[in-house]
Amino acid sequence: YEFHRYYVLPQGVKADDVTCKYSTEGVLVVQAPFTPPPEPEPPKETDIEIKRE
Repeated sequence: YEFHRYYVLPQGVKADDVTCKYSTEGVLVVQAPFTPPPEPEPPKETDIEIKRE
């Protein structure tokens, strides 16, 4: 007997790190370690010189 189910992994989960096992109750437990993306850098302020002619 075979069972197939496909899932899309969220961004930040590496497919090579996903593991699964059956619990003692017969439930398939899938674990996927999540690595959050790095925080974006705050915008930098830049002075722009304006020349009037």
